[in-house]
Amino acid sequence: MNKLNIISLGRLAGLSLSEISTMFNENDELAIDRALLTQKTIEIDAQIKRLKAVRDSLNHVATCPQPSH
Repeated sequence: MNKLNIISLGRLAGLSLSEISTMFNENDELAIDRALLTQKTIEIDAQIKRLKAVRDSLNHVATCPQPSH
């Protein structure tokens, strides 16, 4: 992966530019912080779980035939 791809992926994952900069050493070579990426993965999984619950609740209310929702 080139530097631009790492920066783009990091931004999509919600990493700050400061966090992304830790992925490169002083020679601007790739130096992946695997612990940081693992933590971000855990956070994204939790966010996905919350968003799925919200989606399911909204869908239920939108499609429920009961008039008192």
